[in-house]
Amino acid sequence: MGEGDSYKENVASVLEGRADVCFGIPTSPTVFDAEKHPIGIRWIDMNSAEDPEGAARFRAIDPLIDLARCLTACRPASAAGAR
Repeated sequence: MGEGDSYKENVASVLEGRADVCFGIPTSPTVFDAEKHPIGIRWIDMNSAEDPEGAARFRAIDPLIDLARCLTACRPASAAGAR
């Protein structure tokens, strides 16, 4: 999981190779910047209907975040259709 004291540092930890994954808000400027980075970003498909056990494991770690498809037009191109 991303390392750092702030949201921006968590995303940077992936781009710098210090972490393999972090939480990201698709519409945040930090994610738009990360998408432009030479390493780039990708989204992990987390479809709770297709993988209820995986969704339960995720919610056990962070119960305040829900899983949903990224439908907004203000999202980075890499998040198109991500669940």
